[in-house]
Amino acid sequence: MKQFFKTSERRRYEIPSRIQELQRMEHLAKAIGKQYSLSQDQIINIAIALTETVGNAILHGNKEDPKKKVHITFWAKGDALYINVQDEGKGFDLSKIEDPTLPENIMKERGRGIFILKNLVDEVSFSFSPHGTTVHMVMRLRDKTS
Repeated sequence: MKQFFKTSERRRYEIPSRIQELQRMEHLAKAIGKQYSLSQDQIINIAIALTETVGNAILHGNKEDPKKKVHITFWAKGDALYINVQDEGKGFDLSKIEDPTLPENIMKERGRGIFILKNLVDEVSFSFSPHGTTVHMVMRLRDKTS
């Protein structure tokens, strides 16, 4: 049976741009999982997605400037969990992101983040503003047995 939610209260977290903060993402994913009765697979996917997006926000968006923050917001509505991760950086050009599955990119150590996200959650989009970049993620809440 699918879970359906009325719009839940938005939960917001703000962390400094220090790489050590990534350790907290697994705990946050577990808290989200408990709050919404998610499967273990869903919790793992959220933990990886949060670690990837928050890590990129810290390293690439905020350039590890501890004065800049990473903002994490999540909520459920209908049959979906919504997670936004926003940095305070200048953004990037999506058209310059190379396809990591092409032979010339297979051995590169970087450049797989968006590809990974698209395989962990159902929808990924980006918005850019003078206040930073926001990664919008949507995970459909399926039956725990699926």
